[in-house]
Amino acid sequence: MKKKKNKHILLLDRDGVINLKATKSRYVNHWRDFQWNKNTLSALKTFAEAKFQFIVITNQAGVGRGITQECDLVEIHENMRMELKMKGIEVLAIYVCPHKPDEGCDCRKPEPGNLLKATSDYQLPINQLVFVGDDPKDSIAAHKAGCQCAYIGPESELATLEQYALPMFKSTKLTALTDKIIQYYESNAQSI
Repeated sequence: MKKKKNKHILLLDRDGVINLKATKSRYVNHWRDFQWNKNTLSALKTFAEAKFQFIVITNQAGVGRGITQECDLVEIHENMRMELKMKGIEVLAIYVCPHKPDEGCDCRKPEPGNLLKATSDYQLPINQLVFVGDDPKDSIAAHKAGCQCAYIGPESELATLEQYALPMFKSTKLTALTDKIIQYYESNAQSI
């Protein structure tokens, strides 16, 4: 794929970042179950105004478990992208790991497979990117891939992480990190 000019690319997790996460052991199986994280929407608008585009990297084990149908996942992502586009927020691509946690794939976070695939497909310098996630596994995946992580959630969940895998940015809300992330891209990352 061609490089995007004069844009910054921010990598995003889906559940817990873009939309509210379903309760434990449950999944967002249908578009009617999808609820926007309003704080993130506000942050994404700010990023979009600063010429950011987005790539989503998401684990969706419900597919592998037969709980979420692939056609429903496609509908969720089509609707999500369309609604974001209407707000001026461009999602370039969505990379999904459909596997169960015990399948040993390299695309399920905390493994970095989908982060590396996205950056290869879009010819992006991984060491200049930030991945926004809500789980310590996202921070580990970012570290393994070679990019920075912005963690959205309670800091207590990071207690088990090794020092090397701690995220660069931490807050319970993405809006609290927008200026810091934009500044990071402006001072450390090239326009992509």
